Amino acid sequence: MLDELGLRLADKMTAAFARWYAPNRVRFKRSAIGFRLALIFGGIKRTAQLVFTQIAESDEEDGILQRILQDPIEPVDAPSLRQKLSVALWHADAFMAGKAFAYLLLMTMISACLLAGSGARSLAVMAAFFCMNWLAEAFAGDYEPVCGSVRQRYLTSVLLRAGAYLVLLLHYFIAYAANGLQINVVLQGAMIMTAIVHVICYIAFAAFNRRQHVFLRVLCGLLGIAPAMACAAGIALGASTAARETMVAASGFLCAAGAALAFLSWEIGTVGELSGGRLQYYRLWQNMTRIIGFFMMLLGAWMCAQ
Repeated sequence: MLDELGLRLADKMTAAFARWYAPNRVRFKRSAIGFRLALIFGGIKRTAQLVFTQIAESDEEDGILQRILQDPIEPVDAPSLRQKLSVALWHADAFMAGKAFAYLLLMTMISACLLAGSGARSLAVMAAFFCMNWLAEAFAGDYEPVCGSVRQRYLTSVLLRAGAYLVLLLHYFIAYAANGLQINVVLQGAMIMTAIVHVICYIAFAAFNRRQHVFLRVLCGLLGIAPAMACAAGIALGASTAARETMVAASGFLCAAGAALAFLSWEIGTVGELSGGRLQYYRLWQNMTRIIGFFMMLLGAWMCAQ
């Protein structure tokens, strides 16, 4: 009895809803908003039916799923280790550009503070050496508070840098002569070796590069003798102190190694600037050798002053 009453009630409600829904549905579709919504939902319905139809037919040989699975996927080549290293070196070279100015200023301040504390001649020489190199870097980077009205700034920079190495050469030679060695084989051999290295690098990379002015090439070739001889004097000084007490021997070794790295930094800079781009990442190599070499020379001078 209750089931029959429930079924009759459901039929009456369904018939009443159908009589109400049909005319109202037509009115809604004819309205401005309903017309657009009907188009949108009709397009979504047709797209969904198309997708379901293609999925249902995917078991066939030319179905969409079969084509996706059968089409080969082109492999993406991962960057090689050489490419990653090249990118890393390029970023490091760009990062090192312009960092020498701040580093040389810091080294000048440290050496001046150490000089004020001890008053040693070696620290005074290093303070002058770093200050001249900092001034040279300021002229090379067109730092207006230092450059002022100077026109030949690059030439002034090269002359200041060579003058700094002349000061270092004089100090190392005097310290070497004070040790009283009877023979000069080490000094002469080091002078010949560093001079040969400078001449080879200069002739191979800079001397015949016609894109650079001939005066600049000749000047850099002549001024490069100063760091070469300073390196030779530093090596001779290190050899003359090798048999002395530990602190003095360590100081001589640091001075020799630092002078050698400073000379290498000069050669790298000369080749990089005058060879027309034949040396890649030269700013990275130049600054790394300069930073390490200058710090070793300062540390050796400070140890010698103790």
